[in-house]
Amino acid sequence: LAYDPFPNQEMRDIGATFVSFEELLGRSDVLTLHCPLTPGTHHLIDEAAISLMRPGVMLMNVSRGGLIDTPAVIDALDTRKIGSFGADVLECEQGSFFNDLSAEQQHPGASMPVNWNPRLSGLVARPNVIVTPHTGFLTQEALNDIATTTEANLFEFSNGGPYTNVVEA
Repeated sequence: LAYDPFPNQEMRDIGATFVSFEELLGRSDVLTLHCPLTPGTHHLIDEAAISLMRPGVMLMNVSRGGLIDTPAVIDALDTRKIGSFGADVLECEQGSFFNDLSAEQQHPGASMPVNWNPRLSGLVARPNVIVTPHTGFLTQEALNDIATTTEANLFEFSNGGPYTNVVEA
């Protein structure tokens, strides 16, 4: 089963059956999110969406943190409406990773950084939650594709075009 506001034939050809978002929520034991964060998808998974889900659903977010209303997911984990949650992105993660906080300790022996996020910490501490780094770009295939595309872009630029990968602003 799949939901997409713009269903495509290629997905149908490989067996996808497109249904409404509400039907997808009600029929799925496992939900995975693979969409951009836009004003229309912000908090796509909120209290109302969760209420339509099957009890004990597994929810995976591998797209953008803002797709998930984190307090609503935490509440659903508490009631076991959501049985398990996995993500490589979180709404409240900004500033929580990839920072050297060793110099920010205001008091010797303090174990809590100034920007400690209790919501994030409480979520990742649960036994039915797994959070991993967002590293989809860090595969050999992806890195080769990045290098090949970059090389082609530089070649086209150095020859004055035409350009294959143009971003219109």
